[in-house]
Amino acid sequence: MHFRTGMRLVALHDETDEHVEIIGSGQYIGKMVPDESSSSSEQLRELDIPDNTIELDDGCLVYECECYFLPEEELEDYLGGRDRVYIDIDQIRRDYHEAVDDSEG
Repeated sequence: MHFRTGMRLVALHDETDEHVEIIGSGQYIGKMVPDESSSSSEQLRELDIPDNTIELDDGCLVYECECYFLPEEELEDYLGGRDRVYIDIDQIRRDYHEAVDDSEG
């Protein structure tokens, strides 16, 4: 999907038949080299590869390599009656780092 700067998007993390995990909503700001170290974004940063980026309404940056994006106006149809579960991208990032640290130590 092609995103336009300023386009309102929802960052989705995971889903089941019962619910969809939502990181948050925000504006597409273009492609940026990730500055936060998560699973895929760490590799992109090391290789200096830009990724589609949303600035969430709370100011946090989220990269498409960490989740998937959906135009905000398509969310209700996408949910199809499933529950919304809001999750914290910072917690996902912390969990990833703890798992990496545990596997290396």
